[in-house]
Amino acid sequence: MAKWLTMSLAALTLLAVGTTAAEAQDKEKKVKRDRTMILPDEIAEKSDLTNAYDAIQRLRPQWLKSQRSRLGSGSGANASEGYRPDAPSAASRSGETQSSDGGSSGAPAVGGSGKGITAVFYLDDVKQPELEDLRNLRVAEILEIKFMNGTEATGRYGEGHTAGAILVKTNRLGR
Repeated sequence: MAKWLTMSLAALTLLAVGTTAAEAQDKEKKVKRDRTMILPDEIAEKSDLTNAYDAIQRLRPQWLKSQRSRLGSGSGANASEGYRPDAPSAASRSGETQSSDGGSSGAPAVGGSGKGITAVFYLDDVKQPELEDLRNLRVAEILEIKFMNGTEATGRYGEGHTAGAILVKTNRLGR
């Protein structure tokens, strides 16, 4: 009886250890990513990415969504709220942007298309003229890509950041 009890306890111990190891592996696979940051290890998981724009488009496409302009209309996105990368705007939910005459253009609000306001792009803390310039930045050069919502970006960089800012740090400066 004692031998059977000892064997049963040993089997239960092995089963418990095996379950714990399996649970740890499952948790490791389900690592929750920071929705405001892209790091090189996440980029490396997608071997077909060649530039920063593609990385953002595949990993955090909501960062590239345009926001409706408030210019003189009093409607659209509330500039004081800022852009939340985890919550699509009304324009991106419908897949359309508002044209300057108040109508709907029918064009998707992605990457600066349409009449919406897009995030401002900074490369190593230097403001860049176009989001499209992200296509010239190879993924091998990226140390991190961070999204700053409109409120944070406006507080740090001033007006003109209603849709937020995409901050890219590279190894170009010998960091």
